[in-house]
Amino acid sequence: MISPTELAREALRQLAVRRIAPTPEHFRLCYYEVAGIPAELTPLDLLRDFTAQLSKILPQNKFPIAALQQAIELEDWKKSAQLLQQITRDLDRQFNSADAAPAAEDVGSVQLRELLAKTLEFSLNEGLGYPATLVQQAREVAGALRAGGGQSALEETAGRLKKLWLAIEFNAHQSDAQEDHLRRLLTMLLENIGELVPESSWLAGQLRLVRDVIVAPADSERLIEAEKRLREIIYKQSMAKHGLQEATETLKQTMKNFVSRLGEILETTGDYEKKMQVYVEKISSTESVQELGGILDDILQDTRTMQLDTTRSRDELLKEREAAEQAEARILQLEMELAHMSTLVYEDGLTGGLNRRGLENHFVQEAARADRENTPLCLAMLDIDDFKKLNDTYGHDVGDDALVHLANSTREVLRNSDMLARYGGEEFVILMPNTLPRDAVQVTNRVRRALTKKIFLHENKKLFITFSAGIAERRPGETLELLTKRADMALYRAKEDGKNRIYMAE
Repeated sequence: MISPTELAREALRQLAVRRIAPTPEHFRLCYYEVAGIPAELTPLDLLRDFTAQLSKILPQNKFPIAALQQAIELEDWKKSAQLLQQITRDLDRQFNSADAAPAAEDVGSVQLRELLAKTLEFSLNEGLGYPATLVQQAREVAGALRAGGGQSALEETAGRLKKLWLAIEFNAHQSDAQEDHLRRLLTMLLENIGELVPESSWLAGQLRLVRDVIVAPADSERLIEAEKRLREIIYKQSMAKHGLQEATETLKQTMKNFVSRLGEILETTGDYEKKMQVYVEKISSTESVQELGGILDDILQDTRTMQLDTTRSRDELLKEREAAEQAEARILQLEMELAHMSTLVYEDGLTGGLNRRGLENHFVQEAARADRENTPLCLAMLDIDDFKKLNDTYGHDVGDDALVHLANSTREVLRNSDMLARYGGEEFVILMPNTLPRDAVQVTNRVRRALTKKIFLHENKKLFITFSAGIAERRPGETLELLTKRADMALYRAKEDGKNRIYMAE
C-alpha cells in the first residue's frame, strides 16, 4: 500500500510534468487522480458546473454568465455575487415579458404574410383547374396567415400549410393520371379514325400531326408550331372544300340538264312518230293527188322541224356533256389539292422542303429500313455561309430568297431517293438512304457545284452564295438527334477552317 507521502510526492511530480501551477486546488485534484479515488466536489466545482449549465439553457445571457465564470475562477466572490444578482434580475424581466402581450409585428413581417396569402389565393383557384376543396383550404390558410398571432398560432398555420401542400401533391398525381388516360383515349380515337380513313384522304395528314403531338413529350414550341400549321392547312382546305362543293353542285345540275334534254328528245321523237302514223293513215285513205301533195308538204315540214329540234338538242347535249366533264375535272383537281394540303403539315412553307417534323417522320422510316436491310444511311447538314451578314446587308427578304434559291438548286441535282429538309434558320438537311459516306460526299459536292453555277441576283447584282456542310453516317440504332449532332460538329469544323467546305464526322 502506497503511503500518503509517496502519493503527495507523485502528485507534485505529475504537476511538474504537465506544467500545471502547484495551486492547492490543482494538487488536490492530482492527488485524488494518483490515488485512484474519485475527486470530491468542492463548492468551486459546483459553481463551475452551475455556470456551465446556465450558459447552455440561457444563450441569450451569455455575456453576464461568461463574466460570472471568470469571477469564479479568480475567486472574486463579491463580483460573483453582483453578477448572480444581475442574471437573476434579467431572467425575471424575461419571464415577465413572456407573460405580457406580444409586441406588435414589424411592417416587413406583415407584408411577407400578406404576400404569402396572396400567392396561395392566386396560385390555387378553380380557373387553373384546381378542385373547389383545395381552393377553399388555400383561402382558409391565407386568412390564418393574415390573422397573424403568436408562436402557437404560427405553428398551427404552418401545419395547415403543410397539409395543404400534401393535398396539392396528391391532386397533381391524380391530374397526371387523368391526363394520361385522356391522352390514351384520344390516341385510340385517332388510330381508329386513321384506319377508317384511307391513307390518301385529305384528313390523313392532320391525323398524323395530332397523333405525333399527343405521343411526344409536352413542348410549348412544338405545340405552337403544330397549331400554326394545322390552322393554316384547315383554312386552305376549307377554301378548297367550298370550291369542291360548288363543282359538285355544278356537276349535279349538268347531269339533270342532260337527262332533261334526253327526255325532250325522246318526247319530240315520240310526237314525230305519232304524226307519221297519222300521215300513213291519211295516205292510205285518200285518192286525191292534191291531198297527197298536201300530206307530203306536211310530212316534209314536220321532218324539218324534227331535224332542227334534234340538231338543237344534240348541240345542247354536247354542251352539257362538256360542262359535266369540266366539273368532273375540277372536282378531281380539288380532291388532289385537298390530299396535297394534308401533306403540308410536314412541309416548310418558305422553301417547299420538309420541315423538322417531316424530317423526323421520314427518318423513322428510313432508319427502320436501314436496320432491317442492313444498308447505310447518311445525313448531310448544310449551313449558308455568312447568312447573318447577308440579312443585315440586304434585308430579310433577300435572305429568304437565298434560302429558296439554295433549296431549288439542291432539289434539281438530288437523286430520287434523297430528301431535303429545312432544319431551322439557314440550316438544311439532306437525308441519303442506302448511301456510303464517300457517295454522300459526292452528292453534297454536286449540290455545291450546282449552287455555284446557278446565279443568284438581287437588283441585277450577282450575289455569291456558298455553304459549309458536315456529313455523318448513321450508326446502328442511332437516333436522329445524335446523328444530326455529329453532323453539326463536322459542320462547325468546316466553318472554323474557312467555310465553303464539306467535312465528314469523326
